[in-house]
Amino acid sequence: MAAFLRGARQKFIVGFQATIETFETLFAQSDKDPAAAAELLRRMHRLAGLAGSVGFPTVSKRAAALEETLGDASPPDRLHAAKTALESIREAYTTDLTLAPAWSSIAEPRESAALRVLIADDDAEQRTLLTQCLLNAGHSPIVRDSGVGLLECARVEQPSVILLDVNMPGIDGFGTCQLLKADAETCGIPIVLMSTRSALNDRLAGLSLGADDYLCKPIEFPELLLRLRLLGVRREAQQDTATCLDGHARPLAYETFLARARAQLARASASIALVRLPTYQADAAWTAIREDTRHRDLVGWYDQSHLVLLLPEMSALDARDRLSHIIQRLPGAVRRGVHAGVASSPLGAWAIEAAIADADEALAEARSRGEAAAIKSAWRAREAPKTGLTVLVADDDPDMARILDAQIQAAGYRTVLAFDGEDALGAIETSRPDAVVLDLMLPKMTGFDVLQALAHSPGKPRTLVLSARSREDDITRAFELGADDYLTKPFSPAELVARLSRLLR
Repeated sequence: MAAFLRGARQKFIVGFQATIETFETLFAQSDKDPAAAAELLRRMHRLAGLAGSVGFPTVSKRAAALEETLGDASPPDRLHAAKTALESIREAYTTDLTLAPAWSSIAEPRESAALRVLIADDDAEQRTLLTQCLLNAGHSPIVRDSGVGLLECARVEQPSVILLDVNMPGIDGFGTCQLLKADAETCGIPIVLMSTRSALNDRLAGLSLGADDYLCKPIEFPELLLRLRLLGVRREAQQDTATCLDGHARPLAYETFLARARAQLARASASIALVRLPTYQADAAWTAIREDTRHRDLVGWYDQSHLVLLLPEMSALDARDRLSHIIQRLPGAVRRGVHAGVASSPLGAWAIEAAIADADEALAEARSRGEAAAIKSAWRAREAPKTGLTVLVADDDPDMARILDAQIQAAGYRTVLAFDGEDALGAIETSRPDAVVLDLMLPKMTGFDVLQALAHSPGKPRTLVLSARSREDDITRAFELGADDYLTKPFSPAELVARLSRLLR
C-alpha cells in the first residue's frame, strides 16, 4: 500500500504546478463565467480530498477552507480571495513536501475476514486510492462512479459495507444513503459516508439518515480499514442471527429489525408487539409462533428472551386478539410464561422506539394480570421516550462528566458515573451498562487499560472513546483494543448522542 501511495504522491508532485496554473485561469474567468466558477469549485473540492491522501495534509486543509470561502464569496471577491489563498496553498505544499507522510510507516495489514466493499465516488483518483487500499488489505472492492443505480447494485451484490462519497453529481451521498436505508433488502448493510464537509451539521445529517459512520477526507487508510473491519464483524453477527433454524429463517437481529421496521412504517401504520418467551423454551416458542406469522410481518430478537414484532396495517385490538390466540395454541410446556404487549404505531419511521416502549409497558400489564396479551394504545407523541438502556460515563473531569451526564440523560438513557479507570471497571461489573463513554486519560487505570481489561469479557458493553488525543496512533490503538467508536474533544453533545444511538440500535 505504501508503495502505491508513493507513486500517487509522485504523480501529485509532478502535476502540482499545472494544477495551480489551472486555478489561476479559472479564477480569472469565474467572475463572468458561471461554468468556470462551477469547475473551480469542483477542482478545489478534488484537491482538498486528494492532497491529504497522498501526504499533503496542510494543502488539503487550506484547499478545503478556500472551497468553503468560494462557496460564500460573490464574484467580485473571488480574485482577492484567490491571491492570498493560492499563495497560502503554495506555502503549505512546500512545507508538506519536506515532511514524511503519515502512511510512510504503514505496517502490513493483519489478516482479517475479507469484505465485499461497494465504493461510490465520482473522483477517479480517489476511487483508485480506495480500491488499492482495500485490495492490499485482502478485501474485494466493487466500484461505481455515482449514486445513480446504486440501490439496484447493492440489492444484487449484497456487499459487507458501502463507502459513499457525499459530494456526487446527480443524487448525492445523503440521498443515496436515505434510499439504501429505506429499502428492505439493503437497510441492514453498514454505510460509511466520506466527505471533505467536516462541519457538525453535515456529520449529524449523515448519522441521522442512518449512516453507520462518517469519515472526513482526507481519509486515513489505517483508520478506514479498522472501521471497516468493525462494521464487517457487526454485519456478520447480524447475518449469523438471521441464519436458518430447521430450514426456516430465524428472527432478525434487533438493529436489522429496526431498520426494516422504519422502512415499513414510512409506507403504512402498524402495530408493535413485544413477546416474552420462557428462557429455556425460546426456540421452541418461536418455532410455534412462526407458523402463524404472515409473510409481511417482521419478527426480531429484542433480547435473548423477547421477540419484537411489526404487524403492518393491523390494529392494536386485532394484534392483541391474534397474539392471544397464538399463545393459547402453544403446547402447555411452552405456553407457561409467554405473554405479549401490543401498541399502535402511527405512520412515521420516527415512532418505532416509542411504540416498543409502550409495548413493553403493555407486556408488564399482561404479566401482572395473568393475561396472554394486553394493549397499550395511548400514544405520547410529545414525550421523549425512555430507552431503558444504561450508559456509563468515565471521565475524571467533574465538569465534563456533568455535561455528559445531562446530555445523555436528556436523550432518554440512564447514566452511571465513574471518575477513574478502576471505578469504571467496577461499575461495569456491577451496573452492566449497555454502553460506555470512555476518556483515555483516566487516573489509576487509563482508558487503554480499561479497554484491554474488557477485551475478552463476555457480554462487554459497546464502547465510545471520547478523548482529546487525536493522533492516529491513539485512535488505531483504541480500535485495536476493542473500541466501537472514537470521538475527539472538543466535541458536539448532539453528535455524541447520535453516535451512541447508532451503537445501541
